Amino acid sequence: MSTALGCAMRNEDKNLTGTIDYTLGSLAIMRKFTLLISLLATFFLACAYLSIPTTPKRTLQEPLLTQASVSRKRPLGEELPVKSLTRNFINQHCLACHSGEDPAGYLSLECLTSANSEVDESELWNEVAESVRQGEMPPKIHHTHPTPNAIRLFLGALQESASLDDQIAQSPAKIRRLTRQELENTISDLFQIQSPLFHTPDHLILNDKYFQPQSQKMPNYMMVFSHHEWGHHAPSFFRKIPALPNDPPIENGFSNNEASVSFSPLQLERQFEFTGSLLNHPEFKRSAEVWKELFECEHTEWNQQLKYGQRQLEAFIPRAFRRPADEVSQQRWKSLFREQLRETRNYTTAMKITVQAMLASPSFLFRTDKTACSDLHRDWSIASRLSYFLWGSMPDETLFQLAAQGKLQNAEVVRQQVRRMLRDRRARWLSTSFGMQWMHTLKAATARPDTDLYRHYYEDFRCSLPGVFMAIEQMLLFETILVENRSILDFVDADFGYLNRLLMTWYGLDPESLIGFTPEMEDTEDFFRIQWPDRKRGGIICSGATLISTSATHRTSPVFRGAWILDVIFNRPPPAPPANVPELSNGLTHDGSQPLNIRDRLAIHRQDKNCAVCHDIMDPPGFALESYDAVGQLRHQYADGTAIDSQGSVSGIAVDGIEELKDAILYQQDKFAQGFVEKLLEFALGRTLVSSDVGTIKDLVASAQHNQLGFQNIIEEVALQTVFPRATNNAPQRHLTSRLKDHPR
Repeated sequence: MSTALGCAMRNEDKNLTGTIDYTLGSLAIMRKFTLLISLLATFFLACAYLSIPTTPKRTLQEPLLTQASVSRKRPLGEELPVKSLTRNFINQHCLACHSGEDPAGYLSLECLTSANSEVDESELWNEVAESVRQGEMPPKIHHTHPTPNAIRLFLGALQESASLDDQIAQSPAKIRRLTRQELENTISDLFQIQSPLFHTPDHLILNDKYFQPQSQKMPNYMMVFSHHEWGHHAPSFFRKIPALPNDPPIENGFSNNEASVSFSPLQLERQFEFTGSLLNHPEFKRSAEVWKELFECEHTEWNQQLKYGQRQLEAFIPRAFRRPADEVSQQRWKSLFREQLRETRNYTTAMKITVQAMLASPSFLFRTDKTACSDLHRDWSIASRLSYFLWGSMPDETLFQLAAQGKLQNAEVVRQQVRRMLRDRRARWLSTSFGMQWMHTLKAATARPDTDLYRHYYEDFRCSLPGVFMAIEQMLLFETILVENRSILDFVDADFGYLNRLLMTWYGLDPESLIGFTPEMEDTEDFFRIQWPDRKRGGIICSGATLISTSATHRTSPVFRGAWILDVIFNRPPPAPPANVPELSNGLTHDGSQPLNIRDRLAIHRQDKNCAVCHDIMDPPGFALESYDAVGQLRHQYADGTAIDSQGSVSGIAVDGIEELKDAILYQQDKFAQGFVEKLLEFALGRTLVSSDVGTIKDLVASAQHNQLGFQNIIEEVALQTVFPRATNNAPQRHLTSRLKDHPR
């Protein structure tokens, strides 16, 4: 411990981050227990200094109106006119239902009628505003329904209040930890390792040779291997390295959200173990292309080894930390290397210890967003923002050079770089991270329907389960829309897809009519681009992956399927059910003589007005998918022989079946475009969207429509917005979606 304390004392006049880096490096040669205790202490010092969250933030659905927007100092007793107007609106049009001991939807609005209620109820104001804006509340059948002019005045008053919030000074630079996937990608690129470090279940597709975005065309045939098919037999060069903890996405969000990527003592320990195991793994020397240059030295004299190693660190440090290092910081790491070289008398060992300490440094593990600040490293921050959005990894040499030249603050240069990066194979990150999480694809690969009711799901095939290939089918569709810059409307209704022989059989399609011959059933890795014979398939809504992952194990679930449409298609996820929500009926008529189908059971459930608040919105889109069973196969009747009823609605448009559902969504494609843009922007920013993002979203949607909703065009504009953002406030990050915002606009 004396070494660490000595380092800290020698550098007490330096900035804390530098002290942390140096301390971590010095600790690298100590015994594991002592090392861990010291690392934990250092980490919490870093958290205190850098304001890194040490526990996850789980507030998921928060308001447009923020505490900051309504808590400004005003003369005592003075009230804004907008507040009086909004309170009167609530009194006249809302309290009849949303008050008392049993308010509708378990939602009481009585607290909004006092003069200072907004200070504590900003989330509630946002929920009410969105519900009124979408015409969902107050109910049109209610005798107190407001006039259109009253609604405009009410929403205008709330918007005026919200606009004040946007005038708050811009927030300081944010920092957040790299996710596990980002960390793996960064280490692979830093050491130029071509093979994946791990094959974990979230790596749905193992190989990516088919993915050639520079061609701007996906092949008509490809071989695709899945982790779920190969399991532990999947090839990997680093088998015994301890895997890093996974980063679960926030609900209805992504794993890179700042509320999800907290840092704990366990993660710190695992990170240090991981880097040590990697650097000392026998395959690392053979796989890392930088090994010879960084970890080997031909010189035998100590002084020559020292000079060579320090020169290597001068080049390695800015790449590892993704920004230039000042002389003090460089000298700190050089000193650590010198001490280790003196103690070990082995160049390779000394360099491994130094590099391992660097990979446990906050400068490596955390990203600092300084693009909105006047900062010395702003160009470097822009380079990282672009690379982690589009590649999920560190910048490449081109971005580093442009950052060093100060050219990344030029919008045209950034636009050119985005186009270049989308032609790089690393852009597949958008599929494996954004796409997979947005569509909830992985759930299909792990779905396990009831073995008695769906025995054929398990017994008809001697290979992997159909759900694995349904997930691959969905991912290949995503990648095709991306690579070929197709319209994002293809996610709703595409006339093409990718199937292997197993899926052709599962969907009841004739291979001869699709591709001209019949492949072997066992050749599950062979996927073919096909044209769908009709609109009962095509797109992600009626893909097998969506249908099986939104079903219960023993039946279909209009609730799950409707909720998926609200979330994925419109980015208006329904709220979680309250704790005291009653279960569905037992599936029998009142006299117990006949079973009820799911539509009748949900009708009984909606008789409770509190349940109806959500189910009236969630169930109708899901009913339109009733012609597909719980394992994604088409059906025309239920098990008892009664005919399927696929009548439903979406956004108030009545539909009957999947084709009319698609038509209804395409009819209001601006709503889908806005939901998609919001999802992609949230992923790009790594945070939930706030009220000041509304103008950005509006601009992005307009630009997307101008470019015929081309996927790459949307990505390009989102990337530009993340680099050159509008002014934002320093209020807590808040979702644009809220508890009442549970339906398409």
